[in-house]
Amino acid sequence: MISDSVELESRLREVRQGYYVAFILTHESPYPSLWIHMNRDFAFLHWFLDPDEDHAGFNSTNMAPAGCTDQIFFLQLGAVVPDGFEVPNEFVVSLPAAVKAAKEFLDTKRMPACITWLEL
Repeated sequence: MISDSVELESRLREVRQGYYVAFILTHESPYPSLWIHMNRDFAFLHWFLDPDEDHAGFNSTNMAPAGCTDQIFFLQLGAVVPDGFEVPNEFVVSLPAAVKAAKEFLDTKRMPACITWLEL
């Protein structure tokens, strides 16, 4: 269990596999959860609500950083390259924005307001 932002940043560095890292942030229960997929300086975020609410959640959107190509490749949690997926740049955020969102969720237990979200 990660308890503060310093520990969060340390954990992010530890779990990185080369360019990639994917992880899920939750609190006491599995939902809501913030899923973060990273590749180099880019990230893709997905916010999941309680699945009993029959809602697909939210994707980060309209925050593509400079230098972002049309598509960015990401790995799934614990996956290998063949299980990865490409995300259009309109859903990609910068690595600092993803870390800021993770810290905000850690502190507030709410959907990070620092991210622009698209409801699915």
